[in-house]
Amino acid sequence: MPTEIVTDFALSVRQSNQAEDIFGDTTDDVIGSLLKHDVFDKVPILGYFVKGHQIVEDIRTQRFCKKIYLFLYHTKDYDRQKLDEFFKEYSNANQENGYDLMLSVLERIDNINKVTVMANLLHAKLDDQISIDDFVRLTASLDRVPYVDLMKLPEYESNRSISKDTYMLSSSGLVYEFVIDAGGDSKYRLNENGVLFVRYGLKQRVADYQQESNRIPGFITAKPIPDGDIMTIINQ
Repeated sequence: MPTEIVTDFALSVRQSNQAEDIFGDTTDDVIGSLLKHDVFDKVPILGYFVKGHQIVEDIRTQRFCKKIYLFLYHTKDYDRQKLDEFFKEYSNANQENGYDLMLSVLERIDNINKVTVMANLLHAKLDDQISIDDFVRLTASLDRVPYVDLMKLPEYESNRSISKDTYMLSSSGLVYEFVIDAGGDSKYRLNENGVLFVRYGLKQRVADYQQESNRIPGFITAKPIPDGDIMTIINQ
């Protein structure tokens, strides 16, 4: 991203809580709302696009601005000091400018509703419910998985047969193959990342993750032999 845009975005994040008149709602006519307000001083990143008329002339820029608007709308009430600390931690974890990276993530997101999910994950990080590494992994999954498939994720709290959405959710690290069946009746369920995503990203209740061994139908799961019994077997 151009340095000016990154700088404007960082400033907009820091002072979005002072722009209540601009971030009054999340109506569909975000662009029309921005054109009615003086956004240059209060929200520099959006003012940048309004100034160059890109927000009116280019559909891709309009979608980008909507996503930025929604991100700032959802995070405007977050603690400013914690937000600053987050972006420092985010930068250190990724070894690059955190504001630049966040803009890149927003640009790539293919569905406007994913911005709300990302804001939820950010709030969970600020509240120390997830780690910075968790945030990076979960936003990577958010980026890769279609929104329609993400909405199916809570169904994997219990064992679920494979379906079209399973492929994307599995390859993105949110579910794993719990019952391995060569006959075609394999079962998938949430892994640890999937539980975090449902709980903090989708804001739905879900049981804690319990690590269990994979099951293979027709095979008997071996039980561990106590140390004393091992010595008895050896000495026989």
